[in-house]
Amino acid sequence: MFGGIIKYSGSVHSIQGNKTDGLVLELETSIVDKVQIGDSVGVDGVCLTVTEIVSNTILKFDIWPESLQRTTLVDLKTSQKVHVDLPLQAQDFIGGHPVLGHVDYTGSILSMSQVDDASQLKIWIDLPEQFSSLIPARGSIAVDGVSLTITGRRDYNFAVSLIPETLRLTHLGELKEGDKVNIEVDFTSRALQDESGMINLANDATTISEKMNSLEAACDTYQKGGLILIQDNESFALCSSADKITDRNLSFALSLSRTPCTVAVTEGLAEKLFIPAPVINTKAEERRFLLPVNHKENSLHDYSTAAMKKSIELFCSEELSIDNWMTPGNINPLQIYGANSSSTPGLPEAAVALCFKTKLPHAAICQSLIDAEGKAMNPQQAIVISTRYQIPIYQVSDLISENSELFEDDYFGDL
Repeated sequence: MFGGIIKYSGSVHSIQGNKTDGLVLELETSIVDKVQIGDSVGVDGVCLTVTEIVSNTILKFDIWPESLQRTTLVDLKTSQKVHVDLPLQAQDFIGGHPVLGHVDYTGSILSMSQVDDASQLKIWIDLPEQFSSLIPARGSIAVDGVSLTITGRRDYNFAVSLIPETLRLTHLGELKEGDKVNIEVDFTSRALQDESGMINLANDATTISEKMNSLEAACDTYQKGGLILIQDNESFALCSSADKITDRNLSFALSLSRTPCTVAVTEGLAEKLFIPAPVINTKAEERRFLLPVNHKENSLHDYSTAAMKKSIELFCSEELSIDNWMTPGNINPLQIYGANSSSTPGLPEAAVALCFKTKLPHAAICQSLIDAEGKAMNPQQAIVISTRYQIPIYQVSDLISENSELFEDDYFGDL
């Protein structure tokens, strides 16, 4: 096992053979006095075995066809520079992450660009579908054996950012668009797979905003059907536009929150869709669940993502009304505070506030986060989720204030 912190390099002294029968590589490197025949050495992220010590500067390796099919070593040329890594010893400090030297695929460089106002170089690399669930929005990845942090994630590609020290010690800065690199995913991510795909569920990367301004990013994510985290003191909720949320993000939110699907609705919308009397008789300061509902086209007790998505449409379509729902339901609508409420706005109000800011239908997914013990997630847990899945955290005050026009007396009048 290697650490992915490149301290040595090598130069191809000679390369003989073919990809069908295998290659014999002679590598000129400074680590000759540190290894013996039979030892493992990482060469551009590929674990190879020393078969001969040719001289005090040259090592020999056999590269079998299986390795040639999966790695860039098949294209090695004489004098080409490569990364060289030594296996970790029990007492070694692991500065990167555990790298096995078992390459998963060769990735193509899609683009390379300097990060604005920073000294980092950002590289986007393609991501085949079969490895998509193994590469998170935040996590570790080995690129040509270099341990790097994933700094961007989309459906079919991911990004890493190289600091000047990494550029100095590796050849990654010399890459160009179209070049191939060896990719090894973090092997610990393989333990998070199952056949059903439930454990694989992840935030839809295409809905993650790249805008710098926090409020603009929140609105942009919301308009794309993405997820954000809203914090109110010690409470957290996953929020998204009820109208735009993607199937993947809805499934992910439900699996992560461990609570029924909840839709925050304005007082006006609640009156439109439900029997008015209970709404009118409810004190404005009280937040309460309305009757759980189900779209009439669904079967009873259908909690599939598709069925819940259809029920959510009740709050987003001008053509749907009280005639289109039935009970018992698979989603719980939550009426937010009325316009004349004297109480401080909370999580559902902040979620609905984004509806107004983005001019989307006035309903929002508002999923409270519950841990495995049935308790509300604490800030430390929420931060882990935010970091792992690139879901930004916003305070209620980031999105609305007590004096916001959202709570003016006539704001809900025409809803």
